[in-house]
Amino acid sequence: MRLFISINLPPEIYPYCRELQTRFPGMKNTEEFHLTLQFLGDDIPEERLPEIKNRLDGISFTAFPVTLHEALPFPNPKAPSGVWIVCRGGVALHQLAERVRAAMGNLGYLPDERFLPHVTLGRYKKGPPAVPKLIPGESPSFPVDAFHLMQSYRDPQGPYKTLATFRSGVPR
Repeated sequence: MRLFISINLPPEIYPYCRELQTRFPGMKNTEEFHLTLQFLGDDIPEERLPEIKNRLDGISFTAFPVTLHEALPFPNPKAPSGVWIVCRGGVALHQLAERVRAAMGNLGYLPDERFLPHVTLGRYKKGPPAVPKLIPGESPSFPVDAFHLMQSYRDPQGPYKTLATFRSGVPR
């Protein structure tokens, strides 16, 4: 199973993200929007799901807002492979990511990269020569009161499936 842990954007933010996608022609657009806290891997055995869910269920956090900011080419503005929106959620967002990563690290799932909060808008098969930084006029915010264990796969009904949801508050 290909698994990751994310904060999923609420549907009311999707129109904003879709409008931003129109400003970057030639990109294969993302259909569903999320902020990845940690990618776990491509070949996670299904029998590990109970212990992963158990560890994530033990994470306590208080709800907090996340704000979407500028859209940036990644990994290199001169030779981009895609575009993402920078997300800001202050200390609370980084603490949640650290707690998730520590819990998964205890199971042997180490993060493949440092935490850079972002939402991917899309990717280029063959990138354009350069993509400008886009600073949109508005910076929408949304409340984060849950995070999710997600499965990624190719399916006509969507690229992702939510396997479990973990809400803010005291661990269960």
